[in-house]
Amino acid sequence: MHSLRFLNPAANFLLAAALLCTVAGWWRKGELPDARDIQSELRHAPQQQSTERAPFDFLYRGERYTVEPLADYEMAGLIVSHNNPQGWGDIYHDASSVDFRDLCVIWGPNVADNNFHNFEYWSESWTCNIRTARQEVYEQFDPRALSNNHLLTNDAQVEAVIQSARIGDQIWLKGMLVSYYLTGMKPMARTSSLTRNDTGNGACEVLFVEEASILKRGPSFGHLLYRSGLLALLVGIVAKLICLFFVPLRYYRANNG
Repeated sequence: MHSLRFLNPAANFLLAAALLCTVAGWWRKGELPDARDIQSELRHAPQQQSTERAPFDFLYRGERYTVEPLADYEMAGLIVSHNNPQGWGDIYHDASSVDFRDLCVIWGPNVADNNFHNFEYWSESWTCNIRTARQEVYEQFDPRALSNNHLLTNDAQVEAVIQSARIGDQIWLKGMLVSYYLTGMKPMARTSSLTRNDTGNGACEVLFVEEASILKRGPSFGHLLYRSGLLALLVGIVAKLICLFFVPLRYYRANNG
């Protein structure tokens, strides 16, 4: 019994430290990189070219979709926000949605210096939003060098790359801007914007991705701290349960033969 008497205060300390690490990690895991770490590919605007590719169908999780190519498209950007189909904040997407990820990215003049650190970014079901309290900061930001991209693909490896992308990562995507719909339901089509100069409803790019890569991962300390905190929380909870149930049971048996 004497060997276990320090377990309860140790479990309490571990739980407190783990909770602190988890909160700090959650707060820092969306950190953006320094402008000096921006890859050269992000200095350029997306490349869009006309296409003569024919419409095609593909299956996704048991549903058939029709895709109508509108333009060939290639872009590189810094991920500043993304939606969460598994979260409460996105009521239109879930794990089975064909547009499985929305990535909000910036490039070009918006990553030329660290002015982008002065903004708050967040995603809603169909939109990407930015906010700053300083007018002079906003005046240095080019809204034409930001886009919210609704992504779909029929390539499992491409989907895995995109699903692994996090805020702060620099990503490269190549494919087609498209209009897509459940086969036979063209009036319900979701159609891509074909310009970076528009805003509001319909301004998002709908991109059928054929190639994807993470050019450079964002700062990793926050993610490491968050995962370590969660693991320590699990260990602390187990230790606390031992203190609450196992230790009293051993004490009872030791004193009652």
